[in-house]
Amino acid sequence: MERVIALADMNSFFASCHQAENPGLEGKEVVVAGDPERRAGIVLACSYPCKTKGVKTGMALWEAKRLCPDAYYFKPEHSLYVKYSTRILKIMRDFTDLVEPFSIDEAFMDLTGVIHLFGPPVEIAAKIKNRIRSEVGVLCSIGIGPNKLIAKMAAGLQKPDGLTMLETVEDYRKVFYPRPVRDLFGVGPRYERHLSCLNIHTIGDLAGFPVEILKKRWGKNGEMLWYCARGVDHSPVALASLDTSRSVGRQKTLPRDLCGFAKIKVIIMELAEVVARRARQGGYVGKTVFFDSP
Repeated sequence: MERVIALADMNSFFASCHQAENPGLEGKEVVVAGDPERRAGIVLACSYPCKTKGVKTGMALWEAKRLCPDAYYFKPEHSLYVKYSTRILKIMRDFTDLVEPFSIDEAFMDLTGVIHLFGPPVEIAAKIKNRIRSEVGVLCSIGIGPNKLIAKMAAGLQKPDGLTMLETVEDYRKVFYPRPVRDLFGVGPRYERHLSCLNIHTIGDLAGFPVEILKKRWGKNGEMLWYCARGVDHSPVALASLDTSRSVGRQKTLPRDLCGFAKIKVIIMELAEVVARRARQGGYVGKTVFFDSP
């Protein structure tokens, strides 16, 4: 491979952090959920024993308790997750200085220049996984590929505690072209519905679709989806990727349901003011105003 990129994805990260803090919970049912008294009672993360019983991220807390009544339930502790994320990133940087945090529980690593130091890519990934497990107490799945997109897709193939290498773009296409288009990174339920109307049902369908039509429909986003479907990604592993905000948003969980635009308008104005103030403070200029409803 010209480039060797790895994506490390922590498995059930929030739940795993609580298990690492309480070793007696290893292998047991653990659920991290919001506070139901503040109407934020949804599941944020859960351990794999809970997942086997049907608990999912975004599920209502009452439903999770019905499926796993004897599980250990924790409210989210952001400072705890940041502490563990920082420790994990430090381990990754012991192998390469080219580490790009993608989220609190994911990070890209460019291993191209360190293979002569630590061995073949799979061996390096195995060493990283073992250190994260032994020193931090968290399992992770690692995907390896010739670019960030393929590494990200590969990391999702084997969970938990997986390690997958797709050495070439052709390897990626053999594995992913037959899969549903929803499996492609960047395709959510809305895109899936729109693509279905174009008779695009698999990643291979999207890769073979005329890109001009996609660009006409969705502009640069349509072109980007087409490139992703084909496994093409030239973006570098950027150390400062999180230093610049790509969007400014604000959300609020209300203590009760509101009816009537007059009452709702007050909340909208409050949220809009917070977003506008943050945008001004950051010196950002936006192109799109987006309202996300459930």
